[in-house]
Amino acid sequence: MQSVSLFVSHRLSVSTILGLYDRRVARQMESLVRDAEARGARLVTGGGRHPRLGGCYFLPTVLEGVTPDMDVFHNEIFGPVASIIK
Repeated sequence: MQSVSLFVSHRLSVSTILGLYDRRVARQMESLVRDAEARGARLVTGGGRHPRLGGCYFLPTVLEGVTPDMDVFHNEIFGPVASIIK
């Protein structure tokens, strides 16, 4: 999966592709991912905060099989979460 190789660091770094998020935004992304999983979406990669960089960095995430009954279908995610619609 290509998203695994994306570089995650502080957003002011010249080489950053994905960077720092507010803790509230990180919690919201986690909540949307967990809701999708609970309703049947498959987590392909990512799905949570970066294990080494701390609570404000969210891993590039891909959800497969997203349907209209999931919160992630109806809410804009301002972070590295891609939904593949069923």
